[in-house]
Amino acid sequence: ERDGVEFIAVIMHGDTIESRNADAKALLNYAFANFALTPLPEESALPSVPVVYGREESAALRYGGEARFVLTPKGGESCRFTYALPEELPAPVRSGDAAGTLVVTRGGEELSRLPLVAAQDVGRIGFGGIFLKLALSLFGL
Repeated sequence: ERDGVEFIAVIMHGDTIESRNADAKALLNYAFANFALTPLPEESALPSVPVVYGREESAALRYGGEARFVLTPKGGESCRFTYALPEELPAPVRSGDAAGTLVVTRGGEELSRLPLVAAQDVGRIGFGGIFLKLALSLFGL
């Protein structure tokens, strides 16, 4: 471990323990010298997705897995984060439903794709709610 980053090296079919240790040390030194952990955007900074016929106008997003960092080569350009999101989600939306992808690129090369899911339930609006929205929009309220 160095600076909070930990790598694991696995050496198979090493002749002696000394050769395995030397190979593992060389691999780990290479990894620490050439790779870094780049933090992902905070979940609070993730966009939301509009919900059609939902009790809420939109659904907040969160990461679909445990990843909070992406492994990137050191030096050069910084990573670029873009979102591949649907224009809208149909209600009802359940927490954990697939809602898009975070695409990590660097220098035009795609490094990773991370799933984004709904962070909350958004129920479907009923007939009365639809009628109320229509009436409010007609009267400009």
